[in-house]
Amino acid sequence: MIDAGRIFGRDVEAVVGYLPHLIGAVIILAVGSLLAWLISRAVAAVLTRLGLDRRVADTGFRENLVRVGLRERPARLVARLVLLIVWLATLVQVVDALELTPLSAALRSLLDYTPHLVVAVAIVLVGIIAGDALARATTATLARTGILYPTIAGTLMRAIVTTVAALMALQQLTIESSFLFDVLLLLLGAAALSAAIASGYGARTFFENVVASRYVEENFKI
Repeated sequence: MIDAGRIFGRDVEAVVGYLPHLIGAVIILAVGSLLAWLISRAVAAVLTRLGLDRRVADTGFRENLVRVGLRERPARLVARLVLLIVWLATLVQVVDALELTPLSAALRSLLDYTPHLVVAVAIVLVGIIAGDALARATTATLARTGILYPTIAGTLMRAIVTTVAALMALQQLTIESSFLFDVLLLLLGAAALSAAIASGYGARTFFENVVASRYVEENFKI
């Protein structure tokens, strides 16, 4: 009974001694979450006031964001990103207050890795948007010149740009992608050869049409 009482007493002392850490963690979490919310709201308000949403809409970038599945306003997207970063920093402080050293080290590594992740996501989004724009432009241009299969060429252009963006994102995440780059170079070479052959056939049709129209203009009154 005496040993059991001592063990129970030590457990109670440990719990009571840990209470300040637990209370501090709860306070840090509450204050940090509130600050994250306030900062994100302030960022959204400032960016809206500066006309970020309007400027993005004027450039047509907003439609591209919607096309890749991002339907929120750009100012709101940036605010959400700020909220996530501040909340993650708060979580690191909470874990430190609870003296959970291994978890704290893991969260700090994740927090340090956040800039790379943000840049990688931005690269992928820009790659998707640029690939879509180039695909539409390529399809329209080739269709006007009479080149065969313009839609396939546009799809190929989209795939190439998106793949390059994905590889750049992998490098930003410090993932080895040199082998994939070599494969991509081979694919680009094959695509360039195919495009040259298709352009040759398309150019022949185009120049035949030009010569025919010139002949009609010179010999007939239209």
